[in-house]
Amino acid sequence: MATGGARHHPGAFRFRPRFAAGVALALLLACGCSDPEEKLPPRRASAEAGRKATVETPPPRSLPADVPPRPAFAQAGASDGEKLQARLRDECFDVAETLLSEAPGDPAGWTLLGTVHRFYGDDDGASALWNRALSFDAGWPDALRQLGDAAFERGDVATAESRYREALDADPESLVILDSLVETLLAKADTRAAEDLLQDYLDDHPRATEGWCLLGRTRLVAGDAVAARDAFERGIEVEPTSRDATQGMAEAIQNIGRAEPLPVSLELVHRLRDRRDAAHPVRPLEALDGVGPAPWAATVNYWAAVAHARLGDGTRAAIAWRRAIELDPDDHHSREALATLYEQTGRTREAMGVRQAWCDRSPESPAAWFGIGRLALTLGLPEEAATALERVVALAPERPEGHALLARAQATLDPAAALEAARRAVDLDPTVPHLILLGDTLLRGGEDDAAAAAYERALTLDENDERARAGLDRARPSP
Repeated sequence: MATGGARHHPGAFRFRPRFAAGVALALLLACGCSDPEEKLPPRRASAEAGRKATVETPPPRSLPADVPPRPAFAQAGASDGEKLQARLRDECFDVAETLLSEAPGDPAGWTLLGTVHRFYGDDDGASALWNRALSFDAGWPDALRQLGDAAFERGDVATAESRYREALDADPESLVILDSLVETLLAKADTRAAEDLLQDYLDDHPRATEGWCLLGRTRLVAGDAVAARDAFERGIEVEPTSRDATQGMAEAIQNIGRAEPLPVSLELVHRLRDRRDAAHPVRPLEALDGVGPAPWAATVNYWAAVAHARLGDGTRAAIAWRRAIELDPDDHHSREALATLYEQTGRTREAMGVRQAWCDRSPESPAAWFGIGRLALTLGLPEEAATALERVVALAPERPEGHALLARAQATLDPAAALEAARRAVDLDPTVPHLILLGDTLLRGGEDDAAAAAYERALTLDENDERARAGLDRARPSP
């Protein structure tokens, strides 16, 4: 039986490029995946996915000699549910072992297999596998975080903190690792260190709503409800629709002036990051009734696909992402990654099919419509792009990316609407790219002076930006 409940990390939807495609998109763009030419498994009805779908991953090749054996399991019971759980358990081992056998010198396979071992109760085997991953890359953040989680759960807070700090040094952008380290610091009542850590992060990421919410919670734990209110208020300024920030603000206000503060829950209503972004989340076997074995197997397939993509095997990546979607039709990360893979390999028709299926499945998802709009714009279909992006800004008006891309789509269709969208993007996020977009939009409309002002504003943020400098030269040509 697996050890006690592992911690999950909070998460709310974002469609900023860094989050929309997640880890997988960055890997795909960087790795130059081979064209996935193999025939992919057909889609199946979601209710039957776990029961009928066959595992497309071939049996693993020979494994390194130091890979621990799979734990021993009792024979599956006679019920359909018990048989399904056993099949999906075996699939998880097959998927991770195949990845490891394909790339035994890469830490990803060792880390993923270690996570599967731990999920199914083999803590010693898991630790051995994670440490083996670190022998190939001492700064592999996933393995470091998993070792930190294991240490935290057995009560070894000092080791957990050390591992989390190593992981954060290796991946300073990771809110998941930051969240884990903050929780560890609070477990040892070091609220000052937790606040300092979060403040340093927010100095570099002032628009990270999740970071402001974490800071607010930390300040509530420290008993400073007024400062907590200020942190949650900053989160609301960045994302007015954030339930975490809004509910945190209400909780902080309730505690202001109270002699006996109300109990503080460290866990936010919405997770800071989805289970995919949590880098191999671990759930105890006892939680399978609530989570379901299929979503867990989908997670394993997702992370195997990410590794295959990074290693350049687009075929295996596509198969694993398709399998993840079969197992968990609400797995938007796999849909985004699969569509991106198709786009990067020139299979735009399949990419559009994946994106449209996502919109059909989740019509209220801004990320789904954002993907359709971006792809349509790439394909030279501005009207289709504008239609999709109008859905995005209606569903998530607080996110600047939707407005920015809508401005591009509307550039030739409706210049006035394009200018309105560009101005809204700047209002929400006055960064260099958005200011350049505004300048370009104004320049096309003949408003040279206003365009020059936008380019100059961009240059105050980055005096070396060549696009802003070129735009300014167009708006104010030399005599």
